[in-house]
Amino acid sequence: MPTVIFRLDGPLQSWASPSHWEERNTLPFPTKSGVIGLTANCLGYTREQPLKGLAQCRYAVRADRPGHVMIDEQTAGGGPFPLDALTASTEGIDPTTFRYGVPRKPEPDDSGRLRAPWKDAERGTVLIKRQYLADAAFTASLTHPDPDLTQRIWKALNAPARLPALGVRNCPPAHSLAHLYLPDDHGEVNPDDACPAWAQNVPLLPNATTNRCEVWAEHPDGEEINAWQPPTSYAARDYTVLSMRRFLTTPPSNVPGAT
Repeated sequence: MPTVIFRLDGPLQSWASPSHWEERNTLPFPTKSGVIGLTANCLGYTREQPLKGLAQCRYAVRADRPGHVMIDEQTAGGGPFPLDALTASTEGIDPTTFRYGVPRKPEPDDSGRLRAPWKDAERGTVLIKRQYLADAAFTASLTHPDPDLTQRIWKALNAPARLPALGVRNCPPAHSLAHLYLPDDHGEVNPDDACPAWAQNVPLLPNATTNRCEVWAEHPDGEEINAWQPPTSYAARDYTVLSMRRFLTTPPSNVPGAT
């Protein structure tokens, strides 16, 4: 089937795991939902636009340069901000006369809805630890039987409708996302559950640091891992857990000193 090969390479990347509030972790490889979101952004999709066609693509990713985890500590809050109109109306407060510090984090009320506490005793500065993958480079793929869809993806990677980013907006790619377009039979998963053919045959990226690469491939009988299946739309946010399998492969390499 036709397969689009991405080059996901930049100083920093961040691919969300199920972490919240003060701890924002990254997985060690790009997620399918992240790459589908990146593709939708390049195609010019809106948040409400259905992702059905893109989400049906089969996904795989190879770590040519695994990189390393870097932690950035950030703070939020600690200064006065005007009370938002919704909270003001709920609490019967005049938002033009009341100012508050950013709350620590939303908490569920008696009905189970999350609310941001605004009282003096409940507010304060938040220390956020955000993980990034530093100095990493991946080769990833989307495979689909419809050549019209894969051609549209390929064209969008070469001329994105919007500025692309590797997981989060402050992580721009260092190179073009468009790496290779393989028209036939390079993205199949073999019946014996072998590694996808392209991951074994497509040469390593120029800045690869290993020629014994980890590959994660979407597979219906794979292990459920903390890498999200794309939602029906990003406005809906109805994520499900994705099943993937992990492989080790030795693709062709002309990289001096790769081990």
